[in-house]
Amino acid sequence: MRVPTKLSFESDDTYIKETSNNLYIYVGDVKALTAESDGGILHGSWSAESTLVTSDRRLKKEIVPLQRTLRNIIPMTPQDAQQQRSKATDLAKGTGGDGAQWLLRQLRPVSYSFRKGAESKYMRFGFIADEIEAVVPQVVRTVGSKEVEDQKAIIYQDLIALLTSAAQSQQQRLDTQQNVLEDLQNNLAGMLKELEELKEEEESKKARAKKKKLRSASKPKKK
Repeated sequence: MRVPTKLSFESDDTYIKETSNNLYIYVGDVKALTAESDGGILHGSWSAESTLVTSDRRLKKEIVPLQRTLRNIIPMTPQDAQQQRSKATDLAKGTGGDGAQWLLRQLRPVSYSFRKGAESKYMRFGFIADEIEAVVPQVVRTVGSKEVEDQKAIIYQDLIALLTSAAQSQQQRLDTQQNVLEDLQNNLAGMLKELEELKEEEESKKARAKKKKLRSASKPKKK
């Protein structure tokens, strides 16, 4: 059974509309949802009692640690390549082809407001999809020409994984630096102890020499 291209409810400003193989849901004459053959858009602010994303291992393949993947997809400067040849230098400086750290330096968090819609009156925080695409296009999708032509969107779930990897790299750098600092402190403490021992030994020599001199001075001279 076919239904009309526009299905209205009791209220005239709440209806479902079909146009060019897309399905639109309006509530109070405000677009709330767009359904398409490849997905859709939730317009405005939505809330959910729980948010679940399919992530079962059995549904995935080619599972590789993210750091290893980033070394293959993130461009590396000649300087980074040179530093990567020395692991000790890499650990000390925290560089050498660390894709997650490189990515973290390229990201530009911004504040913004939407031009229209229910969220336009609020300040939001995030990233610009066009800028993210120039850095790591793997987390950007072109979702069609809805509000603007070739509209782009960010897969924030994947971006969170990248930021987590960057945070882990940063923590590894801090741990390495902490170990270096502790070694320096231990070496300094050992040097200070040796200096104290040398000082005590020198003072002891001076004290013995002084006593010897006093004993020699107190002896009666032979006539």
